[in-house]
Amino acid sequence: MSEQEVCANCGESLDKRNTNPMEVEYRDGRRAFVLMCDLCYPDFWDDCAPGVFTWLEYRDVEVCQPHWRCESCDSVYDHALMHVVIDTDYDPEREAVICGFCLKKYKEQYRPK
Repeated sequence: MSEQEVCANCGESLDKRNTNPMEVEYRDGRRAFVLMCDLCYPDFWDDCAPGVFTWLEYRDVEVCQPHWRCESCDSVYDHALMHVVIDTDYDPEREAVICGFCLKKYKEQYRPK
């Protein structure tokens, strides 16, 4: 069985029904698409932040998510342009991932984490 036929995170066999391609960035800056199963795919990035690397267990390598959606303007940017901030418009305040453009535009709403 080739690497393309197993989940990059858990190593389980994949079939056409449960294959989810996902773009990742390696530490050396290379980007590639890897395949994940239905169990790993939905919450793989839950504990990540822009530019923070996490382990692909089966491949034993660190990767980060290359593109993030701004929670303010809904645009997608490279992780280098994103910031994790505190959104003060909520009670209680909450973390948000926003682009540098929105951080400048709405500086009264967001503060550094």
